[in-house]
Amino acid sequence: MSLQKFTVATENILRPTKFRASVIFPAFIGDIEQLRNSCEFLLKDCAIPAKNVGTIEQFWRGRSIKTAGDTTYDDFSCTFINTSDRKLHKAFLRWSEYIDSSVNDSRSPEELSYKSSVITLEKLDNNNNVVGVWFLIGAWPDSVGEIAQDFNSTDTVELFTVNFKIDYFISDII
Repeated sequence: MSLQKFTVATENILRPTKFRASVIFPAFIGDIEQLRNSCEFLLKDCAIPAKNVGTIEQFWRGRSIKTAGDTTYDDFSCTFINTSDRKLHKAFLRWSEYIDSSVNDSRSPEELSYKSSVITLEKLDNNNNVVGVWFLIGAWPDSVGEIAQDFNSTDTVELFTVNFKIDYFISDII
């Protein structure tokens, strides 16, 4: 293989820094459009969740026969940059508190109203064209992560992680 063939074969590679994500917050959070824009610009990293097909193992005459089982989806985790108004962090905490109040141990009044309608992930090519889309359905934060405080941290920004449970996702390949 020549260097020229290798260069041609890899000219359309995707970069992990070329992506966009938007979170549609539930209506009870308020200020939804501004929060959606904040998510897009303050998102530091995330990963497209894995889709897993389970295995049903059956035995017949000493042999293991494997057939496809139920599909599960891994969690979706995002790291965000925190700002001085903490608006995005507060919104995720409000969302979490709505799901299960830590003050009076009550659940959200409307069943499933705490789930986001959709989280959208877009993969971009080197010219910022969308080349892949994932719609994460039924997402809700099960963990709003810590914000580390450290006198030794210099030349860095404050970050926090939000972990989402999802029901499933739909991709543009389907």
